[in-house]
Amino acid sequence: MSVVSYDSKKLIPAPQLAITKTFNKSGDGTIIGTTYQLVLTGDLIAYKGSPDSLRVFWDQTGYPPDEAIEADGRLAALLRKQEALRDLFSAHGRELYIQSADGSEPLKCNPRINDITFSEGIWFDRISYTITMEADKVYPIVENEFDAQISDASESWNIETDDGTVEGVGMPRTYRLTHSLNATGKLYYDELGNETTAWHNARAYVIPLLGMNNSFLLSSGVKDLPSYYGGYNHIRSENIDVKAGSYGVTETWILASGSALEDFTVQILSTSESNRQNVKINGTVTGLEVRNSNLGLTTSKYANAETKFTAVSGLAFSRCQIYSGYDLNLYPLSETIGKNPVNGVITYDFEYDNRPYNLIPGALAEKITINDILPNELVAIIPVLGRTAGPVLQPINTSQETTRTLSVEFVLRSRVDFTDLTAAFNTARPTSLVNTIKDAADPIEAGYSTSYIQNDRETWEPITGRYSREITWVYQ
Repeated sequence: MSVVSYDSKKLIPAPQLAITKTFNKSGDGTIIGTTYQLVLTGDLIAYKGSPDSLRVFWDQTGYPPDEAIEADGRLAALLRKQEALRDLFSAHGRELYIQSADGSEPLKCNPRINDITFSEGIWFDRISYTITMEADKVYPIVENEFDAQISDASESWNIETDDGTVEGVGMPRTYRLTHSLNATGKLYYDELGNETTAWHNARAYVIPLLGMNNSFLLSSGVKDLPSYYGGYNHIRSENIDVKAGSYGVTETWILASGSALEDFTVQILSTSESNRQNVKINGTVTGLEVRNSNLGLTTSKYANAETKFTAVSGLAFSRCQIYSGYDLNLYPLSETIGKNPVNGVITYDFEYDNRPYNLIPGALAEKITINDILPNELVAIIPVLGRTAGPVLQPINTSQETTRTLSVEFVLRSRVDFTDLTAAFNTARPTSLVNTIKDAADPIEAGYSTSYIQNDRETWEPITGRYSREITWVYQ
């Protein structure tokens, strides 16, 4: 005899079985799964078969004995048998077992139950029923194998221009690549009845498809990005709908030619109080992180920002000259560097001007002043008692001496070594650096016949590297 059972509970008489195979396809026609529709059509007999009128299913060989059911009790017996059948098929994933009478290999699956219906009638001695089920695999049928059990899936790639995010000079824009994956899974039972929820099956389909596909990176035929463009700042967002059985991931990249972005501004400053032109450059370097296909961090944003800053900081002077049009002093008036390791951002400010180069070798800044007190006529001032006009002014036919004062102040670029205090306070004192300026400022060099140093005073601050010297001559 043929045997049909569900969860090891036999249905007697054995119902008829119909199987329909449906291919699940994505929008492009790709087969992503199969679904078997199984329909059992059978009869419940009031006085015989399984289940019986007490809702008990037969679990032995052969047929169960007939029951002695009076005519008036047959409706009640059929109602109990309906209850037993509904209860049995209220659980998904139990084994449906169909064995041919010839003893050949049985047909088995662990289906999801869709519905159970009972036919109209007087329900006297029998009633027909139909049970509709679906399964993703039917054993021993091996026709299609899929890694995940899903009913629907979609995948899209999108590249858009981002004019608001500048990469650098000559590259006024970057691009954003978006990859969206979504799948709807099916509740699945393996041959042991183990359950896998629908959204987990959807996730099993999506995860292997994540990551960069270089065939979409360059947007060939549309944007035609150069081959050296790459994807940076890889971000993934996950969406799980448990009740709908769906799972989706959206991942984005910034497409750029290098691993950092830079933006800078050059400002030209001038005032009526100075004959110098000041030029400032302030910029921002933003690093882009690099991750591998498993989202493992390869190079951090900050590391890439540092590499970029090392390159562009050396361009600050030439950029100021190019965009201002002035011939500037190579040494900046000021420089400020800000570092944000968390966000991978480095900011910088450099200020230059067109001052002449320093006369003092190794000076960070210097100030040189020459003050001449020119000869004045000497007059005798004689007080007179009772003179309302004041004292008598009497020229004495001579003049005051002529003086020149040279003031030199500067700050050394290099730091003083304090391991030897005697050297730091004495031999490290940069007196000799001023001697050339001192000799050039001597009035003798201006053609005067006689000059004498009246005062020579210097100040040395070894900790700050600041030095000043003041020399006064009297000459004629």
